[in-house]
Amino acid sequence: MNQASISQDDINAIIWKSCDTFRGSVDASDYKNYVLTMLFLKYLSDVWQDHYEGYQAKYGNEPALIAAMMKTERFVLPPKANFYALHKDRHLPGNGERIDEALHAIEDANSAKLRGVFQDISFNANKLGEEKSKNNLLRHLLEDFAQADMNLRPSRIGSQDIIGNAYEFLISRFAAGAGKTAGEFYTPAQVSDLLAELRIGHACNLLLTTSHGIPWIATASGFPSLSQFYRKFTELKQLSPAHWRRQHALYRQGGS
Repeated sequence: MNQASISQDDINAIIWKSCDTFRGSVDASDYKNYVLTMLFLKYLSDVWQDHYEGYQAKYGNEPALIAAMMKTERFVLPPKANFYALHKDRHLPGNGERIDEALHAIEDANSAKLRGVFQDISFNANKLGEEKSKNNLLRHLLEDFAQADMNLRPSRIGSQDIIGNAYEFLISRFAAGAGKTAGEFYTPAQVSDLLAELRIGHACNLLLTTSHGIPWIATASGFPSLSQFYRKFTELKQLSPAHWRRQHALYRQGGS
């Protein structure tokens, strides 16, 4: 596993190259959704696995405790509904059906946060070609995201807002290819809300693990302005960032 540090530009280049899998076979207005969805699935899977292995290292041979801890994750992944399981079975027929089933299972397990996010995309759609060519197309996509350099685990990428920045990079590139600005390129409301949720989660981690001020954390979490950060943070957490930091610092002290 590649644990060397990686820059946002490196990640962006790898993701953009993964689009080659679709070019010439599927229209860009369609394949952007498949690439972005696979990016999100890979990110969720890497975070889940990173935290799981962290709990294993901390709690040792206590599977019940580890399972209970994993249920408190921001996003829960049901068994086999993850990138690694899909990649393992990539040579078998039915890649499209398996990916759809995994996405629906993830959406159902996180309905409060992900309801409707995957409803308009199907990796088993006819637009991806007849069954054999579609299966090969999706096998290549899974292999693109399985590269060692696409390891998006928090223990590797640190405080970088990889997922949000990569999403915006792809949107801007797709928009440029369509002769539009990024602002004109439609982003579904559910996806925008999901990005905000991810970025606020990233901000919470920085609030607890660094001593940086709120303006720095807002910028590091990908928010274009401090006011937007305060507004979204308060909307999702029902507390200001400073109040949330103080409250959770007390919880951590009380548990230590």
